[in-house]
Amino acid sequence: MASATILDQDSEGIVARHEVAWETYRQLRDDPANDHLRMEYLDGTLTIMSPDPIHEEAADLMGLVVRGTAAGCGIAIKGLRSTTLRRGIAAFKGSGKDPDNAFYVGPHVEAMTSFRKLRKAKLNLDVDRPPDLAIEIEVDHSRDSTGSLSTYARLGVPEVWRYDVAEDTLRFFRLAEGGYLEVDRSVVLPRLTPMLVIEALDLLDARPAYDEAAYLDQVRAWAQALPDVAP
Repeated sequence: MASATILDQDSEGIVARHEVAWETYRQLRDDPANDHLRMEYLDGTLTIMSPDPIHEEAADLMGLVVRGTAAGCGIAIKGLRSTTLRRGIAAFKGSGKDPDNAFYVGPHVEAMTSFRKLRKAKLNLDVDRPPDLAIEIEVDHSRDSTGSLSTYARLGVPEVWRYDVAEDTLRFFRLAEGGYLEVDRSVVLPRLTPMLVIEALDLLDARPAYDEAAYLDQVRAWAQALPDVAP
């Protein structure tokens, strides 16, 4: 990767490089030695991140809210966590992203087969549909994860949530005509708004002890009590 040039490295341990060929990115992403890293690629620019415990805890908790809400609302769900999403076009043109969390939600889950049963190690977005929901976690204000929306748009992910841990704020985005519009309610989990997700996260803080299993049950019951929303 001699042609790649470091653009910046911020306090979150993020390194960005440009003039990176698609094949170089693909090889780096597929190298088991890099499994601990998250990568994003868009038309020659490669961003590499090593997530810290705060980041990973937030990603897990958002996942618990999604799973608990889906269970409480009787909606089928299949998690992908940080499975790489990518689609190459030319030598220096393509898109790739390791989401902080991702899910198939609703009717599309019924058409999915277990990757474990298929012995399928990777998604092929030329054949497989992208997940219905991707979640981005931002810990440090030096990194604005809304920049990832261009990559997600190229990959065709219908809905993206962006959670700012420091500010404890959440934004929902829906794909429309090749870009994202901010929306005030989820389409994949229509009972949820950003404020309600924050409310669900606060349920954990109010617990006497940190217990993710008990919290998942609590979110399920909380979601069942939310009013139905017409599609």
